[in-house]
Amino acid sequence: MIYPECAHSHLLFKEGRVTQVVPQGIMVLSLEEAYLQFGTFFQSRLIDHERPKNGAFVYVLPKYQNKTPFQIMLEDETAHLFIALGKESTLAVSVVQKGDAVFDLSCESNSRFTMDLIGEGRMMFKGGLKGGATLKAIGASKGNSHQTYRITLDGEGAAADLRGAVFLDEKSKHTTNVLIHHRKPYTRSNQQFKGVLKGHSQSQFEGKIYVDPIAQKTEAYQLNNNLLLSDHAIATTKPNLEIFADDVKASHGATIGYVDERGLFYLQTRGIPKAHATHLLIRGFIQEILDEMTLPSARALATSLAGS
Repeated sequence: MIYPECAHSHLLFKEGRVTQVVPQGIMVLSLEEAYLQFGTFFQSRLIDHERPKNGAFVYVLPKYQNKTPFQIMLEDETAHLFIALGKESTLAVSVVQKGDAVFDLSCESNSRFTMDLIGEGRMMFKGGLKGGATLKAIGASKGNSHQTYRITLDGEGAAADLRGAVFLDEKSKHTTNVLIHHRKPYTRSNQQFKGVLKGHSQSQFEGKIYVDPIAQKTEAYQLNNNLLLSDHAIATTKPNLEIFADDVKASHGATIGYVDERGLFYLQTRGIPKAHATHLLIRGFIQEILDEMTLPSARALATSLAGS
């Protein structure tokens, strides 16, 4: 499904084929072409790894600012997408993932990358940010899925903001694994992930913030919240900090709980049926994540996952 906002700006992977409608300022190459034209770029990324065959290389020219929403549809079983932003460029994408996917992001200095992600299956997101570069990724998923983030803040002023919402029912399982590595001073990161669990579903969150000794003046925050709608649902959470600098602001936390009975009772006393009142409380719990999505169609799709 191509969002209406992205009818003239999208990239589609399906059955091994790539279809693109790309605005000027963004270059899309097959991986074979990219290996030939940008060999140096790939040398440091494919050490001890075979070259992926299915995917594409997306290059954003320096100082390019995309004003038209750009959508990426991944409908293959597996896809490897390399994204490189030139200096002072901006790219905002909305991704719909069906199947396994790998994202490999490289942000030059003072570039900005934002992503809305509606995902299914397994996802690996790797990102390297140079000085002043920023990353913001907001994800939503339902059903069996596994999401891994590996982010390196490799320049002063680099910042990463990761947020996610997951909706689980019946016997579905979800895993989120995050590592943010602060390698330079004055870097910032924020993580906020929420889960809503029904039936016999299971979720697992494991996050780590790693701060090098040189990374003074770092700010790093991590939070995982889980709402259980069944006595049989299981949520496990393991936030973690490893800090080797002495001038740092950092915190981490996690919660696991049930629907607020007092809030539910209050809504029922106002004439709202219990089922609808429960739905309102769930929406209130999760909506702050979904509201961060930049594209209206992506927010609507993510909200529909919460209500289904």
